[in-house]
Amino acid sequence: MATVVGVMDRPGLATDTDVIVVADPGAEALTWVPRDLFSERAGDRINAAYRLGGGELLLAALAEQGLAVGHWVVVDRVRCAAHLDTVRIEVPVDEPMVFRYPLEPTLPIRQAHKLIAFDPPSELLEGERVHQWVGARREAGPDGGSDLRRLRRQQTLVRALLEAEFDFAAALDGP
Repeated sequence: MATVVGVMDRPGLATDTDVIVVADPGAEALTWVPRDLFSERAGDRINAAYRLGGGELLLAALAEQGLAVGHWVVVDRVRCAAHLDTVRIEVPVDEPMVFRYPLEPTLPIRQAHKLIAFDPPSELLEGERVHQWVGARREAGPDGGSDLRRLRRQQTLVRALLEAEFDFAAALDGP
């Protein structure tokens, strides 16, 4: 049975999910769910489902999209960020990318931002660069880009971490 893994947008569990991934071990598949996908059941975007009704509403919102999920794991942003701080990994970069990114990862971008870039053929991600790779959403071009490109970067990182036998479960351990 598949499990949805959510990572919260802000500290604590009473906020929207920033990342939603359905892990299906039977199919050996990971399915990223766009956070802005609207859910009739939640009456809001799917990333608000957990905040509005906990894991049960999140599962119902995913079922609306044809995703059969039996379990959920939601990770606080602080715990996830601390675990990502242990990462040092190289990822491939196919084309130059430039983003507007908050001055600090948890600040709203509208308060103040800086430009960050990822250049081919690869980037070494560690420290804040991991968070930038995972979270950057606003491309510096005129249209601002698409969240789908962010999902592809997250997939690239997870693929590299799987190949490096990264311990994902450790993010759930501890206090």
